[in-house]
Amino acid sequence: MKSKIRKGCVLAAGMMVLAGCAGTSVKHEMGRSKVVETSAAAKPEWITNNKYEKDSVMYFSGFVTDVADSALGMRQAKMEAIKNIVEAVKSDASGAFKESLRGANKDVNDLGSFVEDAFALMSEAQISGIMPSQIYFEKSEVVTGGGVKYSYNCYSQVQLPIKDYERAQMLAFQSLEGKAKKENNKAAETAAQDQMEKLEAKLKSRANQ
Repeated sequence: MKSKIRKGCVLAAGMMVLAGCAGTSVKHEMGRSKVVETSAAAKPEWITNNKYEKDSVMYFSGFVTDVADSALGMRQAKMEAIKNIVEAVKSDASGAFKESLRGANKDVNDLGSFVEDAFALMSEAQISGIMPSQIYFEKSEVVTGGGVKYSYNCYSQVQLPIKDYERAQMLAFQSLEGKAKKENNKAAETAAQDQMEKLEAKLKSRANQ
C-alpha cells in the first residue's frame, strides 16, 4: 500500500514538473518575433538614407512598421516618402532664405512663424516629376496570447529629377516673397528674390547641359 502511495506521489510530482516546464516554455514563446519573409536577400542601404542625390536625381524614402496589410503599408510608406520631399524643399528653401538675410546682416531669430506661414499651403500636389523607385518589406511572425500574428515593415523610395526639386524650391521662395510683400518686409522680400535669381540661374544652366 505504501509502495503504491509513493508511486502515486512520484507520478504526480513528475506531472507537475512537466506542467511547469510547459508553462515556462509558453511564457518564453509569448512575444517572440522573427522575420519570416523579405522582399530581398539583404536590407538595401537606401532604407536608412531618406534623402540623397545621384546623377542629377533626388531620392527620398519613407517607411511604416507593424502593419497588418502589406499593400496598405506600401501605400503609406510611399506617402511618407513624398512627405519627406515636401519637408526637404521647405527646409532647404528656409535655410537658403535665412542665409541671405544673415548676409545682409539681418536678424533671423524671429523668422520661424514667418517661414511657417509662408509655407502653410505648400503640398506634394505642387511638386511634379515624382516617380516610384524601389520598395522593400519584411514580414514578421509574432507569438501572442491568441496565437500567431503576422505584421509587415514596409519601405518605399521615390525619385524626381533635381530640376523638378529646384522648381519646387522656386515655389517655396515665391511663397516667401509673397508673404514678405504682404507684410511690407523689404529685407525678407530681397532675400527671397536673391534666392530666386540664384535658382533661376541653376535651372538655366541645367537646361543648357
